[in-house]
Amino acid sequence: MVLQIIEWMLGTTGRALLDLIISNMLVFNIFVFFYLVVLGLGKLQLKKIKRETEALALEIAAPLIEGDPTISIIELFDRINPIWLSKVDTWAY
Repeated sequence: MVLQIIEWMLGTTGRALLDLIISNMLVFNIFVFFYLVVLGLGKLQLKKIKRETEALALEIAAPLIEGDPTISIIELFDRINPIWLSKVDTWAY
């Protein structure tokens, strides 16, 4: 009953695709598994880069702000960005 409702909602093309997935479930599951592994590793890598970026920005910006409290955000970016660009490749997996 539920499968018939889903097939009705999918239409002709969706029904053919659903039949293909059901008949080749192992291949589909392997594909989804690898996709989720890559997605999870990407999320972990992004978290690591974000954490390292925050630490680097605080490490570099604190002395600059103490030395010159009127420093603009553009000047801070210009000082931090070249260092960040050289280090970001080492933070990736």
